[in-house]
Amino acid sequence: MIISHSAKLAAGVKELAQQMVQTSVPIAIAAGIDDPENPFGTDVLQVQAAIESVYSDAGVVVLMDLGSAVLSAEMALEFLDEEQKPKVRLCEAPLVEGAIAAVVQAAAGADIDQVIAEARSALTAKASQLSVVDSTQLTHCPLNPPNLGDFENSAPQIWGVRGAKPTKLPKSYSTDSTENKSTSNFKESTIPASTTKEIHLTIENPQGIHARPAAQLVTTANRFNSEITLQNLTKTSNIVNGKSINNVMLLGIQQGDEIVIKAVGEDAELALIALQQLVDNNFGEKLDKAKKDIKQNSNPPSNRSLHPSSVTLDRLVGIPAAAGIAMGAVIVYQPKLPEIIEEQTDNPQGEWETLQLAIKTAQQQLEHLINTVTNDQADIFQAHLLYLEDPALVNRAYQII
Repeated sequence: MIISHSAKLAAGVKELAQQMVQTSVPIAIAAGIDDPENPFGTDVLQVQAAIESVYSDAGVVVLMDLGSAVLSAEMALEFLDEEQKPKVRLCEAPLVEGAIAAVVQAAAGADIDQVIAEARSALTAKASQLSVVDSTQLTHCPLNPPNLGDFENSAPQIWGVRGAKPTKLPKSYSTDSTENKSTSNFKESTIPASTTKEIHLTIENPQGIHARPAAQLVTTANRFNSEITLQNLTKTSNIVNGKSINNVMLLGIQQGDEIVIKAVGEDAELALIALQQLVDNNFGEKLDKAKKDIKQNSNPPSNRSLHPSSVTLDRLVGIPAAAGIAMGAVIVYQPKLPEIIEEQTDNPQGEWETLQLAIKTAQQQLEHLINTVTNDQADIFQAHLLYLEDPALVNRAYQII
């Protein structure tokens, strides 16, 4: 439900939000006053009527623009029946971004708490684009995220990957473990669950967090309800959603990089323990001790691609692929991005359905491959599946279409 001083503004926000979903979400507006000469303002009785028009036992989320809109909303609550009051929630989220995020979540079947959480975090994407996100501005993801794999029956989601289930702490693991104490600082805590918990870890894998370990990290993170974020401290990267494989891969985490994983939620401590175990076990990869010792005594390779500025007459800068000395002709590989032809369509719904079909077909083909290859090879294809389900990519594609 939208409250605004301007009827045109409220109508525009409603129209914009409705364009983001395929299914109908009840949206009521209470905006402006019945005064042709001074139409800007809010009316308590109008707000009450709007709330009652969309009320259900699932609850009503109320978004307001500013000033007296908040006061009108609070006064309208007093006029509601006693059984209705607890199910009507006033949300401080930004009006435009919050409305869009809330409607997308509601269309996906999220409950009122999930809808509010997504609305509150609606400014995160814009803040990240403008490089103003810091450690106090964590990316929100809804608890118990809806199934992203069900492309036919749901609108795209902002966060979460299908199959997210709570997990239990392994009996064999103790928070008093002394392993990896040089690379982590996780400790048991009695602070409230709503407080941010974090661990600092150093990545030992020779290839860093490439596709396979990234898939394991994202899969593990999605077993928990807590919001989980990741940052590459070594590269002072942005804070990203730890449940998005695309975001995790963009961090470019290499061997020797220090990362910080933060979690907020009721199972935050369990989530960090599971993720620390994963890193401590090097994502299941076996490390060559001799190579590890050499690596610790040398500088990590530069993650720059070979481009003209990296090439001189007597030196090439790149990423070593194997130990030893090789002799032969040097070929500088410079990949060319494919040309993308932009087209307009009169049927965006048809284009969205075509993309859904393509994603579903690719998923089926990958699942078939996973059942026919070795475990190591299957891990790579599992990572490909996560890319197809990545909420950041799917949601962005939906918005573009």
